[in-house]
This record gives sequence, C-alpha cells and structure tokens, in this order.
Amino acid sequence: MTHKSNNKYYATLIIAICYSAIGILSLIFATGVGNGIKLDDNQLVGYIVAIISLSLACFSFSATNIRIRRTVTLLLLILSLIFTVLPYVNMLSFNEAMFIFILPSSIFLLLIIFFGCDFLITTRKLK
Repeated sequence: MTHKSNNKYYATLIIAICYSAIGILSLIFATGVGNGIKLDDNQLVGYIVAIISLSLACFSFSATNIRIRRTVTLLLLILSLIFTVLPYVNMLSFNEAMFIFILPSSIFLLLIIFFGCDFLITTRKLK
C-alpha cells in the first residue's frame, strides 16, 4: 500500500470523526430544548448511527489490512449517507437551531464522500 493511499485513508477517518461529532452535537443542541440530550423515538436512530460511525472511525486507526480498510471506508460512507437521509424520511427531527450545523456538516459530508471514494478507487486493485 502506498503512502498516498494511507494519507487518504487517515483523512477519511479524521473527517468521519469530525462529521460524527458534529452530528452528535447537532442532536444534543438542536433537539434538546434547554435540557440537553433528548432521547425519544425521533432522535434515537440518529444517535445510534452517529455513535456507531464515531466509534468505527476511532477504532479503525489500527487497521493494517487493505480489505479491512476498504470495508471500514465503505461502512463510513454508508453511515454518513444514512445520517444525512434520516431527516428527509422523518426518522429524525430537529428544531430551528439545526441550521447552525447545516454548513459544517454538509462540508464534512462532501469531504468524506470525496476522500472515501478516492481511497476506494485507488485501492480497488490491491488485495
């Protein structure tokens, strides 16, 4: 595996950590009206997806096998897209404070897609 693909993998992990942290913060600050974390049926799925994504990205720094790295990258891409789609299918609800998090989360989502797809494309022939 080349040094360039290592950089793309680690960039994907760091960006996924930032995206997941922004997702968790948006759930805490944009749904809890002055009372912090709000766990009901509308936010629980979002918390689960964001925490799984955060823990997967944090624990994947030690992965050395290319297949495991490709699988982790693909899972992070899928989880990020799931977290993005949840508000549109009415499985996640926010109040007006969510607009503070829209710009940073959309930038990090685009970066995850770019770096993740770039890593998957450049390592597709490596086994």
